[in-house]
Amino acid sequence: MNNELTLQVIEAYSIPFRKAIQGNVEQLEDAIKEEKEKGIKEFLFAHHVFERQNVSPYFKWQAIELLNENDDWRNEKTQEKMWCKFHDQANEKSYEELKKQYEENKEKNNKGKQYCPCCESKVCIKNVNAKNNPLFTSKNANKKSIWQVDFAEHIQNLNSEDGIVKLYKELIAIHGIGPKIASYILRDLVMYSDCKYGKGSTIKNKELTESEKVVYYYLQPIDTWLRLIADELFLYRKFPDLKEELKGLKRELMKNLENADAKYKNLMKNVRDNIDVKNLSGLKIGNSPDGVKIEKFRIKSICDECIEVGVNPLKFNQGAWYIGARVMRCKPQFEQILAIKDDFKRAKKLVESGIKPDRLDAYNKRDLIKDADLKEQFREEIKSIEPMLLKCDKE
Repeated sequence: MNNELTLQVIEAYSIPFRKAIQGNVEQLEDAIKEEKEKGIKEFLFAHHVFERQNVSPYFKWQAIELLNENDDWRNEKTQEKMWCKFHDQANEKSYEELKKQYEENKEKNNKGKQYCPCCESKVCIKNVNAKNNPLFTSKNANKKSIWQVDFAEHIQNLNSEDGIVKLYKELIAIHGIGPKIASYILRDLVMYSDCKYGKGSTIKNKELTESEKVVYYYLQPIDTWLRLIADELFLYRKFPDLKEELKGLKRELMKNLENADAKYKNLMKNVRDNIDVKNLSGLKIGNSPDGVKIEKFRIKSICDECIEVGVNPLKFNQGAWYIGARVMRCKPQFEQILAIKDDFKRAKKLVESGIKPDRLDAYNKRDLIKDADLKEQFREEIKSIEPMLLKCDKE
């Protein structure tokens, strides 16, 4: 089934994605261009490294503060001292101090989520969880600390598959950074650098070698929204009965947990046995709810389909997150749109969701594209894809 317009429209949502973090992107681009390791780490602290569940938003600000306080942060002894200070402050800061510092940083940098650390549990604040904290530095540790990775050096090698895979392996060897966060970091480092896979790259399927296509698999982090898109556009169309069977199992789950669980395992085993994920043997996958092979199928399907129609998989990934997390904010509604069989109607509905208000906006607090210049830029991009997608747009 054709998905070309849908993929192109989702890619277009990378425009408001970039605008949403414009200042931070410019900071990263400057740091990459000038090979400023400190600037790159500051960006990663603020946006990637501490984005796991149940991690206090205070941690990112404290990490940035330590980085700025210590000019000799490359020194191993300094790293150990910084870890001790981080640990002690995370345990000793009062909730009022935490709240004040977080609010000041949020206002100053326009970063972070819209809640403060005083709302989190005491366990979350006090338990810095050394084994899963990227700042943790110890000679006896099994994994690395983020201080030990020289991103500026790695960025020089992002034009090659080996360079990207090497950095990916280094990232997943850091405390608290799994495959998903590693792909997030890689996606943005590649996207905002001058390498051939970045923002300025033109995807021409016939000119890409197999090894070049494989690179994009490492740059495709899968979250709730990407999983939803991949399932609706690819998985359920390869297995037409799967969606209804899963719905039936959810209903059965309320009656007989053990029986439903056994049926679910058999169903997903059948799916795994009938999908092909060659070329992804080196790609590590975290705790996917449906198993590693199905998650790899999602990654491969997204990248292969995007490349086939000339869509940049990195921009697609950013746009998919933006339309899901900022525009839709409602999985059932998003799922309903993606399930539309006609590609044109589906794509048109996705465009309208971002620029036309409806009765759900107040309830879902949807982040429509309201900035006039940005909306015009988005419209121009859509017009270059297919002018008829803007038909009846009276905004």
